[in-house]
Amino acid sequence: MGMLNDVYTDLKGFMKPGHKTRFSNSMIDVLDMFEVESSWLHKKLVPNFEIYMWMREVTAGVIPCMVAIDFLNNFGLEEEGMLDDLHIQTLEVIANRHSFLANDMVSFKKEWACEQYLNSVALVGYSSNCGLNEAMEKVAEMVQDLEKEFADIKQKVLSNKDLNKGNVMGYVQGLEYFMAGNIEFSWLSARYHGVGWVSPAEKYGTLEF
Repeated sequence: MGMLNDVYTDLKGFMKPGHKTRFSNSMIDVLDMFEVESSWLHKKLVPNFEIYMWMREVTAGVIPCMVAIDFLNNFGLEEEGMLDDLHIQTLEVIANRHSFLANDMVSFKKEWACEQYLNSVALVGYSSNCGLNEAMEKVAEMVQDLEKEFADIKQKVLSNKDLNKGNVMGYVQGLEYFMAGNIEFSWLSARYHGVGWVSPAEKYGTLEF
């Protein structure tokens, strides 16, 4: 937590007012929701899928990263008000959900072994009354649907001359890089697989239970 606070303080010190407000508010939301998630884990409470999605959209910590993408690349979209556009906001929602659903798929086996069920795969399996492999397939389909939706909206942004200007496409590509990098990190990092995990040469794989 101390390291997170140091990063938060350093970044906030360089940000302009608009970025600083959004970054600070989103970080406070993340830390507050961490307390809720921690309480659920400690008490072994398992919410329904909709409540879980609501919680994860905050605890995934993607929103502060989006602020950083705009700020660190000097895109200036916050100052220009471009982040208020519905298409851009929808792309942000997709990138957020894509990130934590992908994480859930990769980390599920480790979490299941530890009897931690705050995971979309476990909740889909429970709500759909299906086996773990089928639940994994359902979550994978959600991720694929999000990727298709992202591509469709990206095309709308490209063809909208009032929106496709300045650094808008740079920001959209930044969201794409974030999603791709998140999947690669999740697959290669021991954090999502448990102690003793040896990173494979391949940057992809199959998950079966």
